[in-house]
Amino acid sequence: MKQILLLSLLLPMTCFGRLGETKEQLDARYGTPVKTEVFVEGIFTYTYVKSGYSFGFTLFDGKAETMNIRKEDGRLSDEEINLFLTKNALNSGFELIKTENVWTKIYAEKTSGRMAYFQELPNILTIFTPKGFKLYSKRSETELKQKTDGF
Repeated sequence: MKQILLLSLLLPMTCFGRLGETKEQLDARYGTPVKTEVFVEGIFTYTYVKSGYSFGFTLFDGKAETMNIRKEDGRLSDEEINLFLTKNALNSGFELIKTENVWTKIYAEKTSGRMAYFQELPNILTIFTPKGFKLYSKRSETELKQKTDGF
């Protein structure tokens, strides 16, 4: 707990984008996106770099529904992961619910339906709202269908 408190004091508060923020709020927090990509038709992902972290946000109906966090020069520590999860919790906070293998941890905030995945390789923490999770699922189905057409 002391490590999380110390880490929160060391990291600038502008590092903590939150799910539910608008593009204007994200731009005010991070500046101009360094990259804009089509997530699925009509839905975009905006990537920002700030304070040694890369933040990717996918917006749906004008609000951030998914958030990807990657440390630019190393691995996200357990303390950093916990801090980003804490800053994006709505109610009860995230709990580790499953470790799929040595590289993947799954977290959930049961009262809000928010989920998070940490993948050691490629060192990325993804936090979803329930709507964001549906978007990722839809995109995965579409990509799989495109890859397997003709087989």
